[in-house]
Amino acid sequence: MLKRVFILIALLSALNFENIFAQGNPIDQLMTRFDTVNGIGFIPRDSSFSINLRFRMQSRFEGRASSDAPLSMSERSFLTRRARLHTFGHLLNNRFRYSFQLGFTRGDLDITAIGYPALIRDAVVFYRVNKNFELGAGVMKLPGNRQRVISSADLQFTSRSILNETFNIDRDNGFFGIYRNDLNGFRYNFIGALTVGTGRNFAVDRTTGVAYSGKLELLPFGNFTGNGDYFEGDYYRESTPKLSLAGSYNHTQDAIRTGGQIGMPLFGVTDMSTVLVDALFKYRGYAFYGEFAYRSAESPITSENGILRNVYTGNGYNLQSSYIFPSNVELAARFAGVSPGRDIQSVEGSANEAAAVVTKYFRFHRIKAQAEVTYRDLNGYRYRNDLPAGMIYRFQIEFGI
Repeated sequence: MLKRVFILIALLSALNFENIFAQGNPIDQLMTRFDTVNGIGFIPRDSSFSINLRFRMQSRFEGRASSDAPLSMSERSFLTRRARLHTFGHLLNNRFRYSFQLGFTRGDLDITAIGYPALIRDAVVFYRVNKNFELGAGVMKLPGNRQRVISSADLQFTSRSILNETFNIDRDNGFFGIYRNDLNGFRYNFIGALTVGTGRNFAVDRTTGVAYSGKLELLPFGNFTGNGDYFEGDYYRESTPKLSLAGSYNHTQDAIRTGGQIGMPLFGVTDMSTVLVDALFKYRGYAFYGEFAYRSAESPITSENGILRNVYTGNGYNLQSSYIFPSNVELAARFAGVSPGRDIQSVEGSANEAAAVVTKYFRFHRIKAQAEVTYRDLNGYRYRNDLPAGMIYRFQIEFGI
C-alpha cells in the first residue's frame, strides 16, 4: 500500500512539472538587451518590471612633480580610482522607477567625513505623475553644476575641475521633483529638491536645518543626440548646433559641513548659498563648456581649540574646449580657477589649473583610454588639502558597460 502511495505521488509530481514547463520557464519569458546607455537589461514580455545592470572600473597611473622640476615625477601612484555597480529600471509598472548605485573604492566611501565606509551612492525611487512630471525620494545628486551631475564615467578629463572640487553641492537625502517639457522644439527642464542638507553619508539627527535646491535648463535648439547634454565631448558629432543653458541655486540652512553636503564637520553652524551657471555647445565634433560658481555664508570661519575649519566662499570658473576626430580620438583643453571671498582671505587663497588630454574612445565613454597633463597652482589654497599642486601626469583606462 505504501509503495502505491509513493508511485502516485511521483506521477502527480511529474504531471505538475510537465504543466509548469508547458507554460514556459519564467526565465525564458525575459527579454534581454544591451546598449551603451543602459548596459545589460532584462524585461519580461508583459513589461511588469525591468532591471538594468552596469559596472565600471577606472584604473589610473599618476605621476606628480613640483613646478621647479616638472619632469621629475617625484611621486607616483597606481590605483583603482573607481569601481561601481549600478542597477536601475522600473517595478510594478513604468510609473515607478528606481536607481541604486554602490561604490567600492576608498575615494567613493567618504570615510574622512563619517568615520566608517558607506557603499551606497544612490538609492532613489521615482513616481511618474504624468509624461512631464516625476517625484522622487531617497539619496541622489542634487541639481547642481552640470559637470557634477554628469557621471564620472562620462567626463573627457580624468577628473573634474577645481571649481567642482570647491563649490559642488554633491548628493543629499530627501525629496526631488523633475519637470520636463517642449515648446515647438524649445526644450526646458526644472529640477527641485528639498533635502536634509548633510549629504549622503553623514548620519546625524538634526533638530534644525534643511536644504533647498533648484535648477532650470534651457535647450533652445532641442534635445542633444543620445542625451548629449549630460556627457562631455561631442561624441555623436551633432549635425545641427546644440546649446544648453542652465542655472542652479542651493541654500542650506544651519550647514554643519564645510561644503554643506560634503566636507569635514564645522565647529559651528552657518547658512550658506551657492549659485551655479553653465553653458554647453556642441556641433560637428566641437564642444565648448563653461561654468561659473559663487558661494556665500553667514559665518564661514569656525574654530575650536585653535583649529580652523571654514566654508570656501567666493567664486570660480571652468572653461573646456574639445574636438573629436572621425577616428574617435579627442583633444581637449581646460582652464579653471577659484578665488576666495573677502571674508575668508585671512585663511584661504586662490587656485588655478590648466589641463590638456588626449582620449581614445573604443566604445563611447564605456571603454576609453586617456592621457592627461595638468598644471595646478595652489596659491594659499587650503580648502582641499588632498589636491596635489605642480605638474600632474595621468594615464587612465575606463572599462565597463
